[in-house]
Amino acid sequence: MQNRLRLTCNEAAAGYLKANQAIASISAEIVPVSGRFIRSPVTRPNNSHCNDQEVLPSIKPMMDRLLERFRSADCVELYIDPDPNSQLLMIYLLSQAFRAGINASNLLVFQSIAPWGQQDAHTSIDAIASSIQVEERHLIAAAAIWAAYTAATPQAWLRLGHQDLALFPLMNQTRDVLLEDLPSADTGLGTCERLIFETVATGGSTVAEVARAFAKDPCHLIDLPQIIDLMTALSTGDSPIIEGLKGRLGADDFHADADSWEAYVGSQLRLTDDGHKINSGELDFVKARGINRWWGGTRLEGHTAWRWDRKISALIPPEC
Repeated sequence: MQNRLRLTCNEAAAGYLKANQAIASISAEIVPVSGRFIRSPVTRPNNSHCNDQEVLPSIKPMMDRLLERFRSADCVELYIDPDPNSQLLMIYLLSQAFRAGINASNLLVFQSIAPWGQQDAHTSIDAIASSIQVEERHLIAAAAIWAAYTAATPQAWLRLGHQDLALFPLMNQTRDVLLEDLPSADTGLGTCERLIFETVATGGSTVAEVARAFAKDPCHLIDLPQIIDLMTALSTGDSPIIEGLKGRLGADDFHADADSWEAYVGSQLRLTDDGHKINSGELDFVKARGINRWWGGTRLEGHTAWRWDRKISALIPPEC
């Protein structure tokens, strides 16, 4: 019997595979791999090794264990969702396989157009996605893409060549979507802030309605815990841009108190005066509020930061 390892991007995808395996009478180890690669730190300075940066400890221990399974398995299958975070997870896994000297011929990628967790268990894997046999060139390209994303500025990401990106069906799209999440040249808003503005500005919305807007968004950059963190952040500080939020829940505690969550999710949100000025272009988001978040390996902080000008497809460096 083949020693097969199947990795997914989340529990929902793992659920599909488990149900599908039961129907098809297939035996394989299924491991959901989770990690936040968007708007979260993915590297830190490493003073004790030759490399300038290393993977954060919260991700690395699981990867060390997975690499051992990569070596012992006859076949390793990666079931990848289309959203940008899942694309980055794929790139990270393949880049680490490259660094560890894993045999590429044992690796397969199944890239679905729709999330694996939404598939019917009776639908065969082959009917959903064709397998991509990983070759050495895929591992080399993944290492280059990961290095670009974790660099200290977004310049290397913009310079990624078609030759590297084309090996992965959705990486060109992912590259562009992530550039759009940098502060924009005109308003200072990233994609996630812009979606909250668009949802709330038309007359007010509840937290639940904002969360649904993110769930329906084709880009799907962040999940509920990060959405909560962002809305809480936008409603606090010296220049809050939304008001009406009941409570100040965070990404790690919103599930602990059902009553607080019910009040929070039903909050009626409105733009503040500053929010309306930013929405109309009278006020710049970054200059008014400052910024403190990660974009890959780039730390965006202060009242000036890297920006993306979508009209001319160009990066604008921070002002000195």
